[in-house]
Amino acid sequence: MAPLFRFFVLALGLSWAAWVPFAASKAGLVPFVVPAEVTWLGEYGPALAALILTWREEGWAAVRTLFGRLGKWRVAPGWYLAAIGLTPALVVLVLGVMAAVGRPLPDPALLGGWAARFQARTAAFTPSMGLISGLGRFMEHGWWQTLLVFTTLAITNGGVSEEPGWRGWLLPKLQPRYGPLMASLLVAVCWAFWHTGSGFWQVVLASDLFGALRFVPGYLGKYLVLVAPLAVYYTWIYNGTGGSLLLVVLLHASYNMTVTVVASAWPDFPLAGLVVGLWCVAVAVSGKSLVVSR
Repeated sequence: MAPLFRFFVLALGLSWAAWVPFAASKAGLVPFVVPAEVTWLGEYGPALAALILTWREEGWAAVRTLFGRLGKWRVAPGWYLAAIGLTPALVVLVLGVMAAVGRPLPDPALLGGWAARFQARTAAFTPSMGLISGLGRFMEHGWWQTLLVFTTLAITNGGVSEEPGWRGWLLPKLQPRYGPLMASLLVAVCWAFWHTGSGFWQVVLASDLFGALRFVPGYLGKYLVLVAPLAVYYTWIYNGTGGSLLLVVLLHASYNMTVTVVASAWPDFPLAGLVVGLWCVAVAVSGKSLVVSR
């Protein structure tokens, strides 16, 4: 458990160093303003933790090897389909189930407003020191500019900011001792508890003690139910591609982009059905040979 503990404490500490002050600033609990860009920096806690621990324990050559796997693109085409296509396929499956049981389907025309909704979502990150507001002005020029920013942020803020830590450092440390399935679940617990971003802390800091005690277990429990099957699928992708961080970054980006578009366009979309689908996929891949990538 020592590798998990070291990584978890460092990743959490680096991220909380950004998220907690920002949340305190938004709540008016500190006498200074923290720009919203700081919350984006906080997302890099897992990647920075992986960099620091790899450097301290193995040296710069190991750091180059670790982050070099972000460029490992020579894998079978089917793995790209498995990484990028999982979440969109599950959304289509949920829609098919809804149609089969006679539930009204959401209006597909609403998906067309994704650009305006993403622009508004980005503009809501305030106050800005210039980067976020500049991206907002850039996206006002058209849909392709918005798509460029949307895709770039999905890859960097979520994929590159997290995956060198979860799958690049922590998973390979745990798999030899615990096996792929148990290692995946241990990563999932760490991953879920890390997902206490600035929004989480704004709720906690604005609540009294009993309100916070009610909120925190439910929040973390829901995240664990979501990321546990995802972690198993990520392990399957990572091991199957010989340790490609590029493929798990693309999986991360595809998931975030798909859920963002669907949830904003269709507020009543049954995301619980998506989670059920993820658990079914996780059971399916865990039944295969999760060969450990060394």
